[in-house]
This record gives sequence, structure tokens and C-alpha cells, in this order.
Amino acid sequence: MEINAMDQLDLFSQADEHLEAAHQALLKTDFSAARKELEIARSINPFLANLDATAHVVEYFVKFFKKAQSPAEALAAVFKDIPQAVRKNTLLIREADLVEQMMARMAISHVKATRPFVDSGKVLHWGSCYTLTRQFSKAEKVFKETLESVKEQRADLWGYYADLCYLMSDPRQAQRAYVRSLLIDPQAIDLYRIKLPGLKQLYLELREQHKEAEARSLLLFEAWSRELLVFSQAGRSHDPLAEPFRAMLKKALPKDKAGRLHRFSLYLYIDQMNARVDVKNREKMQAIDKALFNRYLELLQNKE
Repeated sequence: MEINAMDQLDLFSQADEHLEAAHQALLKTDFSAARKELEIARSINPFLANLDATAHVVEYFVKFFKKAQSPAEALAAVFKDIPQAVRKNTLLIREADLVEQMMARMAISHVKATRPFVDSGKVLHWGSCYTLTRQFSKAEKVFKETLESVKEQRADLWGYYADLCYLMSDPRQAQRAYVRSLLIDPQAIDLYRIKLPGLKQLYLELREQHKEAEARSLLLFEAWSRELLVFSQAGRSHDPLAEPFRAMLKKALPKDKAGRLHRFSLYLYIDQMNARVDVKNREKMQAIDKALFNRYLELLQNKE
């Protein structure tokens, strides 16, 4: 029996409907129903776009929901795993994007937003979920509420807030947040998800010459040197944001190279905040890395 063109189009349309039904089942965490809908879609049109990707995404979620005691813990584990899954090529970029969208929508549907974080382990912040679903006002509100707390001064959270500011077309606030993130702990910022153009590329360039930890610690200095990041409060020594970092400088100098380079970045920041040249501060920069300090002085001369 021959199938005419119109009938074939109707069949393909049905395949699209079953694929969409699979997405809806996935959002409900009904993985059996999602698999069934995908099987039907495949039987109608085995070449349907995104069919294989969706099937892979379903199995990816199943893996975490089987292990976790609650949807919140499963979704947090998914969020944490995505960057390394992409690095290991167990998730394609487009699959990872779909996973993140589904993860955020699942959280909003299945977890009550009674705390700043979706999970008890404080891995997945509601601000990230709202950002992914483009509810920017909600995201801004919950991020600010968390970051106002002294106990939650985390580099990753400041990075996610910076990404939100960038998406909201607030470059000045984004710059300040990225700088703060890298000052707190360059090893903790989520470079997989970072939105600022050029910053991730700069990190990849640094990785060609340095170990990962050292490349991360150099990122602030190199980004400042290329004017990817600027210190908006430069020359204002009364800036309250500088105080926690001044306190960090009272700790013993780290012995590892990455830790020392991070300390250099802290001195760099303080030097830029100072209204006047602090000779002792610059002597400490020079003691950490003489070549890097000389580059810094050259850059200062060029910027004048």
C-alpha cells in the first residue's frame, strides 16, 4: 500500500507530537512514559530531529534519580555533573543545554522554593533555575538575598550572579561580580557556564601554558590586563567591598604556586583600590612573582 505525501506529512507530525509528549513526561519525571513516547515517535519517523538526543537525556536523568533520595538531590547531582559530562563527551553540548533546561523546569515543578537552595547540600541555587527559565527578576532577588549573607560568600554563586547581570544587560554589575568571584576563590568559579565573552577563551589560552589551578589563579590578572574585567571602584580605598580581601591578606602566604598567584591577584586588587601607592603592598607583589610584577608596572605605565 502506497502512502501519499499528505499522509506521510501527517505521520511525521504525529512523530513530533510524541516527541513533545516525551518531553512533557520527562518534566513530570515519568521516565517510563517518556521512553514509551520516544519508542512510538521512532517507529513513525526514525530520523526525527532530536530523537536520539532526547532519548539520551532521559537515560541521563534516570541515572541520577535512581541514586537520589529525593528529586531535589537528584537535580543538584545533575547540575554538578553536567560540566564534567561535557568534558568527557558523555553529553553533547546541545544535550547538556536540554538537560539544564529540563533540570530547572523540574525543580520549579517538583520542589518547593522555601530555601535559597534547591537541595540540602547547597549545590543548586534557585537563582540558577530562574536564570535558566529566564525569570530574571526572581533570579536577581534570590541571588541578592543569599549574597548579602556573610556566610554565603561563595565564588560560584558570585559567578552565577555575574552571568545573570550579563544576561540582564547590566555590564557594570556583571564586572563587579565576576571580579569578586575570582578574588574569593578562582578554583571554585564555574567556567563551564560563564557567560562573559572572552573570559572562557582566555582561560583556555592560559591552560595551554599552565596547569589548571594556576591558569584559574592567573585569570583575574590576565583579564584585567586585556580589559576584559575592570575594577570599577579603582582608587577608592574606602570601598567596603575591599575589606574582606584585605583580611585574607593577613593569612600566611600559600606554598603552592596557584595559591601564591591567587594572593598576587588580591594584592593587585588592593593596589588598584588604593587612592595612593602602597609601597609595602607592591613589595609583596614583587616577592611573589617578579616577572609578573614587572608586567604589572608596564601595564600601569601603558594605561596612564
